[in-house]
Amino acid sequence: MTDNEILREAIELFAVQHFDTIEMSGTVKQETRKNINYFSLDLNNKEWDGDIEKLHHSLSKYLTEWARQNMSGFSNYVAISNITIEYLLPEKDGVIQNKSKHLTLFYLPSYYFHDSKEKGRRSLVKLKTLGSKYLV
Repeated sequence: MTDNEILREAIELFAVQHFDTIEMSGTVKQETRKNINYFSLDLNNKEWDGDIEKLHHSLSKYLTEWARQNMSGFSNYVAISNITIEYLLPEKDGVIQNKSKHLTLFYLPSYYFHDSKEKGRRSLVKLKTLGSKYLV
């Protein structure tokens, strides 16, 4: 399984637990575009209070804690440190209501994102030795 597939399953597990229904299974899709990881959570057929901010806050809290516990299992932690989640909502008066939110699973210093062969990317071991100050 890729890191994105594992993360997609974690988001789906959150949705099943948060909405307390197995019907949320299969509602999360993942796509990578130009090194940006997009995840979508389909809420079209779900009755709920509609508070995206509250839902996003709960998901953010869940995923950052999940990432802390599972960080050593990622093969490319730089690629999944930041993700975009799109909440797919039902149309209202013919207008699409979808909302996209950014989520930082853990902070990394800017030098982790350089592709230069001279600098290179630092290893996960180096990240861990830097301490948890870069974690959310």
